[in-house]
Amino acid sequence: MTTTLKHPEKVNLLRDSIDVSGKRLLPKGTSDEKMDEQIDILLNVIKRTPDEINAQESRVMSKIDYSKPKEEVVAFIRSEMMSFINLVKAPSQSFWRNFGSAPYYQRCEDEKGKKGGVGMDTIFGDKFENCHSMIFEVYYLIDDMVDRYKVERDNRNATKSKNIESNFKSLDDLEDNLSVKKIGAEAEIFWNDETKDFEERMKVFGKYGKEETYIHEPSHRGLARIFNMSSECDDGGMCFERHQNVDCIYVVEWWIDTLSEGRSKISYNDNQYHPRIISKKRNYTPSNEAIDRLRNYYTRIIMKEGVASFEFDW
Repeated sequence: MTTTLKHPEKVNLLRDSIDVSGKRLLPKGTSDEKMDEQIDILLNVIKRTPDEINAQESRVMSKIDYSKPKEEVVAFIRSEMMSFINLVKAPSQSFWRNFGSAPYYQRCEDEKGKKGGVGMDTIFGDKFENCHSMIFEVYYLIDDMVDRYKVERDNRNATKSKNIESNFKSLDDLEDNLSVKKIGAEAEIFWNDETKDFEERMKVFGKYGKEETYIHEPSHRGLARIFNMSSECDDGGMCFERHQNVDCIYVVEWWIDTLSEGRSKISYNDNQYHPRIISKKRNYTPSNEAIDRLRNYYTRIIMKEGVASFEFDW
């Protein structure tokens, strides 16, 4: 049975395409149908900026219903992220394995004369340059989101089954009645006990929470971006000194102050490895209640993760 190709001319161009060193991009024997399928996947993808992808990731993670079966949640994550960039099917990693060294531009290949090949812009237009790496980044991000969902699901199940109600009333009560060996475990129970006074929980956490000896990146993705931004001195961060001991709550306070001063967001569009803050003036002043709610929200996440401070070391 003959299969009708969607992109026969592009398949012909891709069949014998070479990388920048002159080696074949695809193994001999790669079927026309396989090439046509993968070409179609890339041509249909919608370009998204890093900030747009981060925002979509946050939206999807916030919509997860942990009461639903694991298979249903995993399918939801994959569907939402793939449809966001119009990825109709998962790309074949084996097919695209050698395309990291594919020539981008036909003009550069033409300058090589007989040694030149086919520029990817001849086959894909601007889709290869703009979307080839993006589809794999999003696909890897999906796997990361699924892993984080599984960890959070397990944490929630563990929390339901264990006692997180402390028998102590305050930091002083803990220290007056427990030995040094026992206070660490009991302190963690106390700062995670939602029935206790919030300020007292923060005191206990600040004194007995874990300390790390490197640049701290919380597991929570939103907080991770805030902490990464805090170390970017030249783009609005906190300008830490090397080996400075930093309280995690201090980073939260800095970010709350930044949000209070203007409409601020962390952007990765200019450089996906080094974020910067984009701020605009507000036409209103946030209420103290709204500020406190956000502060408490981030602080609770930090206390749940258990790291109270870190030594800034790069």
